[in-house]
Amino acid sequence: MITFKSTEDLNKLSPDDPAYATVKELVDQLITAYTTPGQPYDHESDGYTLLISEGDVDRTTGCVNTCSSTPRLSDELEAYAQSKLAITAWSRVMALSSKGDSPAIIAVNPGSLLGTKMMKEGFGMAGSDIRIGAVMLIRAVLSDEFATASGKYFDNDSGRFASHHPDAMDPEKSEGIMHAIEAVLAETLESYKKSP
Repeated sequence: MITFKSTEDLNKLSPDDPAYATVKELVDQLITAYTTPGQPYDHESDGYTLLISEGDVDRTTGCVNTCSSTPRLSDELEAYAQSKLAITAWSRVMALSSKGDSPAIIAVNPGSLLGTKMMKEGFGMAGSDIRIGAVMLIRAVLSDEFATASGKYFDNDSGRFASHHPDAMDPEKSEGIMHAIEAVLAETLESYKKSP
């Protein structure tokens, strides 16, 4: 995993690297464009770019590995990743079971590590410009491209529809996820009914 907190950090990546053009564009759009002339860029409050390579991802869990002695990011981030996997599986199952004129149900990754309140307060990271996700979600609502994409997964990090996580494609695991979600919903509804 490589962190780009300034334009100088582009030196961490070879210009021959296939990701270089994309990372340079992100640095230009998210750092250079927001740097006030004569003042240093504040990555703590304005965010930065992370390049997560395939080797940084544990393919069995979908979790991102760190470069430290700890094999994965915090338990909180792992729980977050698991919740996103559950939503992806749930969205796919719901889309496949929909009939007729049902609305399109599409699992979407609006962008990794966006600078949301959860990212800042929960993980202590500034994250990337949240507008990346907002623009993507507007596109999903208004674009014909998404109108017939029910059951698919859109990954805004790559800017295209992509394969679901293997666990979201596994019928047994998806059924288990659906049962767990339904059990929590039933328990929550029952608790809500009992409250004054």
